[in-house]
Amino acid sequence: MLDHHATLRRWLDDHRGILVRISRAYAVDAMTVLDLARWGQVHLRGERGDSGVVSAQTFRMLHQPVGGGPYGLGWVVREADGRRVIWHNGSSTMWYAIVAFDAAADRGVVLITNGGIGAGPALDAAAMAVLARGVVAPPTLSDVVAAIMRRIGR
Repeated sequence: MLDHHATLRRWLDDHRGILVRISRAYAVDAMTVLDLARWGQVHLRGERGDSGVVSAQTFRMLHQPVGGGPYGLGWVVREADGRRVIWHNGSSTMWYAIVAFDAAADRGVVLITNGGIGAGPALDAAAMAVLARGVVAPPTLSDVVAAIMRRIGR
């Protein structure tokens, strides 16, 4: 079985100099999609009052807008349709990711694309739509293969 974590660690070790040179203006989070989802879950739970890595009070402080705008300490907070949606997004210019949650609904979403920063508005809108509509079951591998086969006429 392929150890994805070991593969990622080797890649990061091999490219550390490149990452340091290109990441001076922003932080680099190198993690799996599952780890990003777990990070989002920790923040969602913290917003709901559960202490974890840090206290629930600290999580709420991170998610509180400062300076009169929607931006907190690394998180954007938006009130929409009576819901408080909190998210963090970012791009390496080649990749784009968003982790967003609605703590009151106990609902979160993580979306990632290799479409780069230009895909950001569409991915952000998709994340907000998923949060508004509720949990959408992801397609299985069989569903994806069947859709591809239909698409190519087989």
